[in-house]
Amino acid sequence: MRKVVFLFFVSLFCVTALQATMPRMYEAVLWLNKLGVSLKNVPQQTVEKLRKKIKADNIKIDVFEDVPYIAIEKSSKEPKELTVSINLKPVFSNKNCLGSWDNFDICLNMKKNESDEEFLQLFDKAFYSKLICQKECQNKSFLKWRVYWKSPKRITLQANIGKKGGFSDIQEAKKSIDAINALLSQVILDGPRFPKNKAEALKSGGEFYLRRAPAASYDFSAAMREVLTKLTQMKFLQGISKADIKAVTKKIKGGIALYYLDKRCGESKMQGWQSIYNSMPIRFDEHKCAHITITRGGKL
Repeated sequence: MRKVVFLFFVSLFCVTALQATMPRMYEAVLWLNKLGVSLKNVPQQTVEKLRKKIKADNIKIDVFEDVPYIAIEKSSKEPKELTVSINLKPVFSNKNCLGSWDNFDICLNMKKNESDEEFLQLFDKAFYSKLICQKECQNKSFLKWRVYWKSPKRITLQANIGKKGGFSDIQEAKKSIDAINALLSQVILDGPRFPKNKAEALKSGGEFYLRRAPAASYDFSAAMREVLTKLTQMKFLQGISKADIKAVTKKIKGGIALYYLDKRCGESKMQGWQSIYNSMPIRFDEHKCAHITITRGGKL
Protein backbone atom coordinates (compact mmCIF):
# COMPACT_ATOMS: atom_id res chain seq x y z
CA MET A 1 0.00 0.00 0.00
CA ARG A 2 2.87 2.37 0.77
CA LYS A 3 4.03 1.97 -2.84
CA VAL A 4 0.60 3.03 -4.05
CA VAL A 5 0.71 6.08 -1.77
CA PHE A 6 4.22 6.92 -3.02
CA LEU A 7 3.07 6.75 -6.65
CA PHE A 8 0.13 8.98 -5.77
CA PHE A 9 2.51 11.62 -4.37
CA VAL A 10 4.80 11.40 -7.39
CA SER A 11 1.85 11.90 -9.74
CA LEU A 12 0.56 14.80 -7.68
CA PHE A 13 4.00 16.45 -7.68
CA CYS A 14 4.40 16.08 -11.44
CA VAL A 15 0.94 17.52 -12.14
CA THR A 16 1.65 20.44 -9.81
CA ALA A 17 4.95 21.20 -11.57
CA LEU A 18 3.35 21.08 -15.01
CA GLN A 19 0.46 23.30 -14.03
CA ALA A 20 2.88 25.98 -12.76
CA THR A 21 0.38 27.33 -10.25
CA MET A 22 0.25 31.05 -9.62
CA PRO A 23 1.83 32.43 -6.42
CA ARG A 24 -0.34 32.36 -3.31
CA MET A 25 -0.58 36.12 -2.88
CA TYR A 26 -2.26 35.81 0.52
CA GLU A 27 0.80 34.02 1.97
CA ALA A 28 4.45 34.85 2.72
CA VAL A 29 6.90 32.05 3.61
CA LEU A 30 10.34 32.12 5.24
CA TRP A 31 12.53 29.01 5.13
CA LEU A 32 15.08 29.12 7.99
CA ASN A 33 17.75 26.99 6.33
CA LYS A 34 20.68 29.31 7.14
CA LEU A 35 23.51 27.48 8.92
CA GLY A 36 23.35 28.06 12.67
CA VAL A 37 19.69 29.11 12.74
CA SER A 38 17.44 26.97 14.94
CA LEU A 39 13.80 27.20 15.93
CA LYS A 40 12.46 25.40 18.99
CA ASN A 41 8.93 24.06 19.19
CA VAL A 42 6.61 27.04 19.68
CA PRO A 43 3.47 26.37 21.79
CA GLN A 44 0.18 26.82 19.94
CA GLN A 45 -0.92 29.39 22.52
CA THR A 46 2.13 31.52 21.66
CA VAL A 47 1.47 31.17 17.93
CA GLU A 48 -2.13 32.28 18.46
CA LYS A 49 -1.01 35.36 20.42
CA LEU A 50 1.38 36.27 17.61
CA ARG A 51 -1.39 35.79 15.04
CA LYS A 52 -3.65 38.20 16.88
CA LYS A 53 -0.78 40.67 17.36
CA ILE A 54 -0.06 40.93 13.62
CA LYS A 55 -3.76 40.57 12.69
CA ALA A 56 -3.12 37.61 10.37
CA ASP A 57 -5.54 34.86 9.40
CA ASN A 58 -3.01 32.17 10.19
CA ILE A 59 0.62 31.66 11.22
CA LYS A 60 2.14 28.28 10.51
CA ILE A 61 5.41 27.38 12.24
CA ASP A 62 6.56 23.88 11.32
CA VAL A 63 9.46 21.77 10.04
CA PHE A 64 9.88 20.24 6.57
CA GLU A 65 12.86 17.99 5.78
CA ASP A 66 14.58 19.19 9.00
CA VAL A 67 14.22 22.84 7.94
CA PRO A 68 11.94 25.06 10.05
CA TYR A 69 9.73 27.58 8.33
CA ILE A 70 7.29 30.38 9.12
CA ALA A 71 4.26 31.08 6.92
CA ILE A 72 1.96 34.08 7.41
CA GLU A 73 -1.44 34.27 5.73
CA LYS A 74 -3.73 37.27 5.38
CA SER A 75 -6.66 37.61 3.02
CA SER A 76 -9.94 39.41 2.45
CA LYS A 77 -13.25 38.55 4.10
CA GLU A 78 -14.83 36.46 1.34
CA PRO A 79 -14.21 32.71 1.96
CA LYS A 80 -12.52 30.87 -0.89
CA GLU A 81 -10.78 27.78 0.44
CA LEU A 82 -10.94 25.73 3.65
CA THR A 83 -7.82 24.02 5.01
CA VAL A 84 -8.05 21.37 7.73
CA SER A 85 -5.22 19.21 9.02
CA ILE A 86 -4.80 16.52 11.64
CA ASN A 87 -1.81 16.05 13.92
CA LEU A 88 -1.08 12.30 13.90
CA LYS A 89 2.03 12.51 16.07
CA PRO A 90 0.32 11.14 19.21
CA VAL A 91 -0.50 7.81 17.55
CA PHE A 92 3.13 6.97 16.67
CA SER A 93 5.44 5.26 19.14
CA ASN A 94 8.70 6.76 17.82
CA LYS A 95 8.18 10.52 17.65
CA ASN A 96 11.68 11.15 16.23
CA CYS A 97 10.98 9.57 12.84
CA LEU A 98 8.12 11.75 11.65
CA GLY A 99 9.81 14.81 10.06
CA SER A 100 9.53 13.43 6.53
CA TRP A 101 8.89 10.16 4.72
CA ASP A 102 12.63 9.83 4.15
CA ASN A 103 13.25 10.05 7.90
CA PHE A 104 10.55 7.48 8.53
CA ASP A 105 12.07 5.03 6.01
CA ILE A 106 15.56 5.53 7.47
CA CYS A 107 14.20 4.62 10.91
CA LEU A 108 12.44 1.63 9.41
CA ASN A 109 15.68 0.38 7.84
CA MET A 110 17.30 0.71 11.28
CA LYS A 111 14.34 -1.16 12.84
CA LYS A 112 13.48 1.77 15.08
CA ASN A 113 9.80 2.04 14.19
CA GLU A 114 8.53 -1.36 13.04
CA SER A 115 5.32 -1.07 15.10
CA ASP A 116 4.63 2.30 13.44
CA GLU A 117 5.04 0.72 10.00
CA GLU A 118 2.47 -1.93 10.95
CA PHE A 119 0.08 0.81 12.03
CA LEU A 120 0.61 2.71 8.75
CA GLN A 121 -0.21 -0.36 6.67
CA LEU A 122 -3.52 -0.69 8.52
CA PHE A 123 -4.11 3.08 8.31
CA ASP A 124 -3.47 3.09 4.54
CA LYS A 125 -5.89 0.25 3.92
CA ALA A 126 -8.70 1.12 6.32
CA PHE A 127 -8.66 4.92 6.12
CA TYR A 128 -6.36 6.71 3.67
CA SER A 129 -7.16 4.67 0.55
CA LYS A 130 -10.88 5.23 1.22
CA LEU A 131 -10.40 8.94 1.76
CA ILE A 132 -8.64 9.46 -1.60
CA CYS A 133 -11.26 7.48 -3.51
CA GLN A 134 -11.74 8.40 -7.16
CA LYS A 135 -15.15 6.97 -8.11
CA GLU A 136 -16.77 4.59 -5.63
CA CYS A 137 -16.57 6.44 -2.32
CA GLN A 138 -17.96 5.61 1.09
CA ASN A 139 -19.14 9.23 1.13
CA LYS A 140 -19.40 11.25 -2.08
CA SER A 141 -18.28 14.41 -0.26
CA PHE A 142 -14.77 12.92 -0.03
CA LEU A 143 -14.35 13.73 -3.73
CA LYS A 144 -14.49 17.46 -2.94
CA TRP A 145 -11.33 17.39 -0.82
CA ARG A 146 -7.74 17.71 -2.02
CA VAL A 147 -5.63 15.49 0.24
CA TYR A 148 -1.95 16.04 1.09
CA TRP A 149 0.13 13.67 3.23
CA LYS A 150 3.62 15.19 3.03
CA SER A 151 4.97 13.66 6.26
CA PRO A 152 3.77 10.83 8.51
CA LYS A 153 2.68 13.21 11.28
CA ARG A 154 0.20 15.39 9.34
CA ILE A 155 -2.54 14.96 6.75
CA THR A 156 -3.99 18.13 5.24
CA LEU A 157 -7.36 18.53 3.53
CA GLN A 158 -8.30 21.46 1.30
CA ALA A 159 -11.61 22.24 -0.39
CA ASN A 160 -13.25 25.16 -2.18
CA ILE A 161 -16.12 26.93 -0.43
CA GLY A 162 -18.86 28.52 -2.51
CA LYS A 163 -17.27 27.42 -5.76
CA LYS A 164 -18.12 24.82 -8.38
CA GLY A 165 -16.67 21.45 -7.42
CA GLY A 166 -16.51 22.39 -3.76
CA PHE A 167 -18.88 22.80 -0.81
CA SER A 168 -21.72 25.29 -0.91
CA ASP A 169 -20.87 26.61 2.54
CA ILE A 170 -18.77 25.91 5.63
CA GLN A 171 -21.53 23.87 7.31
CA GLU A 172 -21.63 21.41 4.41
CA ALA A 173 -17.85 21.04 4.69
CA LYS A 174 -18.15 20.33 8.43
CA LYS A 175 -20.65 17.53 7.73
CA SER A 176 -18.05 15.98 5.44
CA ILE A 177 -15.41 16.30 8.19
CA ASP A 178 -17.81 14.41 10.49
CA ALA A 179 -17.96 11.60 7.93
CA ILE A 180 -14.17 11.55 7.60
CA ASN A 181 -13.76 11.38 11.39
CA ALA A 182 -16.30 8.56 11.56
CA LEU A 183 -14.15 6.60 9.10
CA LEU A 184 -11.01 7.52 11.04
CA SER A 185 -12.54 6.25 14.31
CA GLN A 186 -12.61 2.74 12.84
CA VAL A 187 -8.80 2.80 12.84
CA ILE A 188 -7.95 5.14 15.71
CA LEU A 189 -10.52 4.40 18.42
CA ASP A 190 -9.49 7.12 20.85
CA GLY A 191 -7.16 9.68 19.39
CA PRO A 192 -6.77 12.71 17.10
CA ARG A 193 -9.53 13.86 14.76
CA PHE A 194 -9.80 16.45 11.99
CA PRO A 195 -10.89 19.68 13.72
CA LYS A 196 -14.11 21.51 12.83
CA ASN A 197 -13.12 24.89 14.24
CA LYS A 198 -10.08 26.87 15.37
CA ALA A 199 -10.55 25.95 19.04
CA GLU A 200 -10.36 22.22 18.27
CA ALA A 201 -7.34 22.80 16.04
CA LEU A 202 -5.55 24.78 18.74
CA LYS A 203 -6.17 22.05 21.31
CA SER A 204 -5.07 19.15 19.09
CA GLY A 205 -2.18 20.72 17.17
CA GLY A 206 -4.16 20.54 13.94
CA GLU A 207 -5.27 23.32 11.60
CA PHE A 208 -8.59 24.88 10.64
CA TYR A 209 -8.70 28.09 8.65
CA LEU A 210 -10.21 29.77 5.61
CA ARG A 211 -8.01 31.08 2.83
CA ARG A 212 -9.47 34.01 1.00
CA ALA A 213 -8.51 36.49 -1.68
CA PRO A 214 -5.34 38.43 -0.73
CA ALA A 215 -5.75 41.49 1.46
CA ALA A 216 -4.37 44.30 -0.69
CA SER A 217 -3.27 46.57 2.16
CA TYR A 218 -1.66 44.00 4.46
CA ASP A 219 2.02 44.60 5.32
CA PHE A 220 3.67 41.16 5.26
CA SER A 221 7.06 42.79 5.86
CA ALA A 222 6.04 44.38 9.18
CA ALA A 223 4.22 41.19 10.20
CA MET A 224 7.27 38.98 9.58
CA ARG A 225 9.52 41.46 11.40
CA GLU A 226 7.23 41.30 14.43
CA VAL A 227 7.15 37.48 14.43
CA LEU A 228 10.92 37.10 14.04
CA THR A 229 11.63 39.71 16.71
CA LYS A 230 9.23 38.18 19.24
CA LEU A 231 10.44 34.61 18.64
CA THR A 232 14.03 35.82 19.11
CA GLN A 233 13.19 37.67 22.31
CA MET A 234 11.41 34.60 23.70
CA LYS A 235 14.47 32.43 22.85
CA PHE A 236 12.50 30.16 20.50
CA LEU A 237 14.44 31.43 17.48
CA GLN A 238 18.24 31.48 17.68
CA GLY A 239 21.09 32.18 15.27
CA ILE A 240 19.34 34.86 13.25
CA SER A 241 20.88 38.35 13.36
CA LYS A 242 19.35 41.81 13.18
CA ALA A 243 20.90 42.08 9.72
CA ASP A 244 19.09 38.88 8.68
CA ILE A 245 15.78 40.21 9.97
CA LYS A 246 16.34 43.46 8.09
CA ALA A 247 17.20 41.62 4.86
CA VAL A 248 14.22 39.28 5.21
CA THR A 249 11.69 42.02 5.88
CA LYS A 250 13.02 44.02 2.95
CA LYS A 251 12.25 41.18 0.52
CA ILE A 252 9.26 39.38 2.01
CA LYS A 253 5.76 40.00 0.63
CA GLY A 254 2.64 38.14 -0.36
CA GLY A 255 3.28 35.43 -2.97
CA ILE A 256 6.95 35.11 -1.99
CA ALA A 257 9.04 32.44 -0.23
CA LEU A 258 12.56 33.21 1.01
CA TYR A 259 15.42 30.77 1.59
CA TYR A 260 19.13 31.22 2.37
CA LEU A 261 21.90 30.57 -0.14
CA ASP A 262 25.64 30.44 0.61
CA LYS A 263 28.90 28.73 -0.42
CA ARG A 264 27.83 25.46 1.21
CA CYS A 265 25.36 25.03 -1.60
CA GLY A 266 27.82 25.57 -4.45
CA GLU A 267 27.03 29.22 -5.10
CA SER A 268 29.80 31.79 -4.85
CA LYS A 269 28.21 34.84 -6.50
CA MET A 270 24.64 34.68 -5.22
CA GLN A 271 24.59 34.63 -1.42
CA GLY A 272 22.11 35.72 1.20
CA TRP A 273 18.32 35.55 1.30
CA GLN A 274 16.83 34.58 -2.07
CA SER A 275 13.20 34.89 -3.19
CA ILE A 276 11.02 32.58 -5.27
CA TYR A 277 7.29 32.27 -5.82
CA ASN A 278 5.76 30.43 -2.87
CA SER A 279 3.93 28.08 -5.26
CA MET A 280 7.21 26.62 -6.59
CA PRO A 281 8.13 23.15 -5.23
CA ILE A 282 11.15 23.26 -2.91
CA ARG A 283 13.10 20.57 -1.08
CA PHE A 284 16.22 20.51 1.10
CA ASP A 285 19.17 18.12 1.15
CA GLU A 286 21.17 16.90 4.16
CA HIS A 287 23.13 20.18 4.18
CA LYS A 288 19.87 22.20 4.25
CA CYS A 289 20.60 23.50 0.75
CA ALA A 290 17.48 24.41 -1.20
CA HIS A 291 16.62 22.73 -4.50
CA ILE A 292 13.82 24.41 -6.47
CA THR A 293 11.81 23.03 -9.35
CA ILE A 294 11.73 25.88 -11.87
CA THR A 295 8.40 26.10 -13.67
CA ARG A 296 7.16 29.33 -15.26
CA GLY A 297 8.50 32.54 -13.90
CA GLY A 298 11.70 31.17 -12.37
CA LYS A 299 13.45 32.99 -9.57
CA LEU A 300 12.39 36.52 -8.77
